[in-house]
Amino acid sequence: MLASKDQDASQNDANVINPQDQPGDTVSSLSWIPNTQYRYLAASSWDSKIRLYELAVQGYQKGLGLKSTFNIDDPALCTGWSEDCKTLFAGSINTKIYAYDVTTGQSAVVGQHEHGVRDVYWLPGMNVLASLSYDKTIKFWDLKSPQSATSFNLGYKVYCSDFLFPVIAVGLSDEKMLIINLNNMQALQKTPLDYIDSPLGPTSQLTAIGFFTDGSGLGSASHDGRANLSQMSQDNNGRIKLNNIMTFKCHKVEQGTQTLYPVHGIGFHPKAKNFVYTAGGEGNIFFWDYQAKNKIVGFNYKNTPVTKTKMAPDGACLAYALGYDWAKGIEGYMSHKPKLCVHIMADNELMYSGK
Repeated sequence: MLASKDQDASQNDANVINPQDQPGDTVSSLSWIPNTQYRYLAASSWDSKIRLYELAVQGYQKGLGLKSTFNIDDPALCTGWSEDCKTLFAGSINTKIYAYDVTTGQSAVVGQHEHGVRDVYWLPGMNVLASLSYDKTIKFWDLKSPQSATSFNLGYKVYCSDFLFPVIAVGLSDEKMLIINLNNMQALQKTPLDYIDSPLGPTSQLTAIGFFTDGSGLGSASHDGRANLSQMSQDNNGRIKLNNIMTFKCHKVEQGTQTLYPVHGIGFHPKAKNFVYTAGGEGNIFFWDYQAKNKIVGFNYKNTPVTKTKMAPDGACLAYALGYDWAKGIEGYMSHKPKLCVHIMADNELMYSGK
């Protein structure tokens, strides 16, 4: 089932209640608060702001209300929550890492890279923040010192990543991948590191990566409209291997010739083993059942790129951002207005019915 291209599926989802509270530029990251008793969603964007929203659902009424806004000096690229949900971390293109107290609104710079900060992750139980950067490094911070506790050179630029304790999966430039087990930090001291060649091939830049919710596998996606699902295993030397499940074209448009669009999001559902979603630059989100090798449902947003996605920790809802994805460079700037929405998941969207 696919929504008509003449319809905007976002109209059926939770929208930002006040239009002036929408992000002012392309959304760069989405982060749900870890505590599912609250429906707080953090969104960073290229307008140098981080906005905190609350999802409210009452019967058929649903919407996103703005709770607070945090300003930084330059565009924000990523966000991440502390384990106690009191602090929101953010990484900026200006190389700095910020910590925001969501109760008081106070902020502090807690770390810095040489280039933009691509992703930040709080490591539960360790009281350490991990940051990954375009400067090819991963750094770990105890927040008691402006200097990183330790730093490792990854050898390639970080393009995308995902974290499921105790493992960080990193999509790197030159179609390399690296899987970091925090229980075996000595592996980061090796030369060379145990790189994995992207299952999407040597000419497909990685754009998104995500763990199966049980940690047994990995989904990856590329700029040329394709995605791969692989199981993870270890060889006799402890090196991680990816065992292919399937590779498929997921974001393409057929108009005489086939045009492939970047995949900007890939993720899974904690309660549906074979469910995977993908989001693309042509303006669709698709839900798939990869055991059945079939599409469950599709949502069309009138050709507006889906720039970011994030499934809630309990799988109750999927946040997504629409807007310009810079596929046409500066010439296309603001050709699509940014928009933030949340889709409430339905049971019949989690498995292919065969109909």
